Amino acid sequence: MPSGSLPSSLPSLSSPVLSNCGLDEFPLFLSHANLSLSLVNLDLRGNKLEGSIPQALLNMTSLMYLYLVGNDLSFDVPILNELKKLYHLETLDLSYNRFQGKVGDFENSLSPSIGYSLKTLNLRFNNFSGHLPNWLYPLKNLEILDLSLNSFDGPIPTSFGASPRLKELDLSYNRLSGQILASFGRLSNLARLHLRNNRLSGQISASFRSLSNLTGLDLRNNLLTVVVSEVHLAKVSKLKILDLSKNSLS
Repeated sequence: MPSGSLPSSLPSLSSPVLSNCGLDEFPLFLSHANLSLSLVNLDLRGNKLEGSIPQALLNMTSLMYLYLVGNDLSFDVPILNELKKLYHLETLDLSYNRFQGKVGDFENSLSPSIGYSLKTLNLRFNNFSGHLPNWLYPLKNLEILDLSLNSFDGPIPTSFGASPRLKELDLSYNRLSGQILASFGRLSNLARLHLRNNRLSGQISASFRSLSNLTGLDLRNNLLTVVVSEVHLAKVSKLKILDLSKNSLS
């Protein structure tokens, strides 16, 4: 068989793990047509992959878990706009790469079906910028959202307080401004909320007393006029970590 060519058929691979293999390009076998219907889990974290995600991978409609953590990937267009065909995706981890610019828009650019499948979205430590998109409304099953260590600015969109299954939200180390949403108090499943190192101002809403599952609240290093009393904490019986340092306490 000529070097670099593909066999005429491949096993129906479902979960190849190729993490920390020193890869500097996407494996050739990923372009095989068989995989578009069989691949469920793809782990390429900790390699040296550069440039864009290949179109063959973006066409893998069976994919449920995609881990591209810790590479040097970038994209010329909003990354989320390119995931239209990943209808069954539950976990997308693109953290620690070189993506930049606008993050994209689920609501207008992706099939609505992904809104019912996606549970974990991690875009931590990239260089995304601009306002946070208001696309959480269709993501009804989202449980973990990490957008920390980017360059997002402006207010937190109201949709971030309307995702009923959200358990972890990390928006730390951005340039977010405005007030913390009172609607966060409606996130009854929220366990961890991290908003440290932004430019958030105002007070903590009394609605936070409804967060009965909250175990960690990190608001360190903002511009908050923090008023914390029994009104906020009376029903938050599971809270173990509370960091309000580097704010204007009162």
